[in-house]
Amino acid sequence: MKRTLNILVTDDDLHIRSFVCKMIEDTGHTASEAADGHECLNLTKKNHYDAIFLDLIMPAVCGDEVLKSLRNELNYEGTIVICSAEDDDEMMQEYFELGADAYIIKPAQHDVIKGVVNRIAELADTDSSV
Repeated sequence: MKRTLNILVTDDDLHIRSFVCKMIEDTGHTASEAADGHECLNLTKKNHYDAIFLDLIMPAVCGDEVLKSLRNELNYEGTIVICSAEDDDEMMQEYFELGADAYIIKPAQHDVIKGVVNRIAELADTDSSV
């Protein structure tokens, strides 16, 4: 039986957050929102998320710092999906080395977001990693 994932979407742009949350919910999973890196870290300390969709360029705490904190300080073991307009292979590799599991280039299409969510769900059902 397929379980429902709890996914946190972190982006300072309300429209992007809402769009990604809608795509997640359309796949039958639960989506929560964080408007910035501080909120993402605070929510992650208090709640269990199977995955986090994380923007890189945000005010106050950038996504790369959030990624480092999630992996190194909070020992977050869920899937982290970077969502960024930055399309640079070297930079993407750096984020994978920091602990990102997937990278979506914005603006992301419906099928890309849904595909990533479905893949996370498949792997969660088999207890694998992305």
